[in-house]
Amino acid sequence: MSPRQISASSSPIPVDGRIYAQPLYVQGLVIPGKGTHNVVFVATEHDSVYAFDADAAGAPLWQITLLDSAHGAPAGATTVPNGDLSTTDIVPEIGITGTPVIDLSTNTMYVVGKTKEGTTYVQRLHALDITTAPRNLAAP
Repeated sequence: MSPRQISASSSPIPVDGRIYAQPLYVQGLVIPGKGTHNVVFVATEHDSVYAFDADAAGAPLWQITLLDSAHGAPAGATTVPNGDLSTTDIVPEIGITGTPVIDLSTNTMYVVGKTKEGTTYVQRLHALDITTAPRNLAAP
């Protein structure tokens, strides 16, 4: 998968939202039950994070949404409609905009997601285990 294949304007990979954050790459990552892969991580404005095999096209190795209770969001949480913030810079929704960070010493990805919960706007810092995708509760 080349950087050209992962672009914000036209993505041939199966993702659920626009990509503003830079993709991240980890070489030789062991994914339990799926073997060792060179992995590209992609975060979308729909508050989703994906792990793709960087060397082969196909379905993601894993995918999560930050809009569920497993990641701290209450039922009914959504991404933020760009119209709520009167901006046309990021359209049509605002979720994960900033590039996540990976700490390879703990296999943890830190990512900030923005949600709308009723009439409240929330930003949460999440710690994800990059090998399996659930929250990394051991992370600082």
